[in-house]
Amino acid sequence: MVTVDFVAAPSDIDRKELSQVALSSVLLLGRELIDVFNVLSNAETIILSSGDSQDQNGCYTRIYLMKLETREAVAAVLFITFFSRRTIASNEADIRIESLKTALMNLSLNYREWVIMRVRYILVDLDDTKTLNSGSSSQSPDTIRISGNPASHCIAEMVIHEASHLHYVTTVQSDAVTQKDAPEVYSIFMRRDRPLERVVFAYHAACNIACMIGQSPKHNHEVRALQDTLALGQTIAENQHFLTSYGRKLIEALP
Repeated sequence: MVTVDFVAAPSDIDRKELSQVALSSVLLLGRELIDVFNVLSNAETIILSSGDSQDQNGCYTRIYLMKLETREAVAAVLFITFFSRRTIASNEADIRIESLKTALMNLSLNYREWVIMRVRYILVDLDDTKTLNSGSSSQSPDTIRISGNPASHCIAEMVIHEASHLHYVTTVQSDAVTQKDAPEVYSIFMRRDRPLERVVFAYHAACNIACMIGQSPKHNHEVRALQDTLALGQTIAENQHFLTSYGRKLIEALP
């Protein structure tokens, strides 16, 4: 692991809204460092910030540049930002970055490259280590936020979940998935009625997670996830006449 001898932290990190402003300094730093990183052939991770100073919003950040091998000649580069309201110890962050790398490398090569196709920046909330809580925004279409849950299978699930959302919003864009008169239907994930389009949106992510889990779930929440995905698929099937032709093609293409 290589340490770069200067600090660059995001000017703002909002746990609910991943704004481009929040990542401006990381983006600027990235453009200058990617070429440097690529010549460090023996290094898989570079530390970009120390994590022992607060930004203007009271957040401590520790930023890494992570290199992941792909089938392409040039390796993919991800920016990983750990953030917290407390000082981030170097040994804690180093363990977390290895857990994240392990989770990504344990994905099938197809899924890993599928993630890398859309995700460039991963924000990890170290103040939330118990939940499967993640988020993304169409305003930052290459950025995801995940909780600091250290379990490798939980990290993988959150990354796949948010990468699915980014793929969805990038692919669908202005194309209508449901007809204008589509009703609200019950979402087993939210435990309430939601617009059919939002249920399709959730189902897209759930199917990719189910594909990653496979036929042999190892954890109770994975069993529930597979069951809930099947139930949501049934709900969509019962309302498929409210899908547009594009929406039906989208569903049919899911794994």
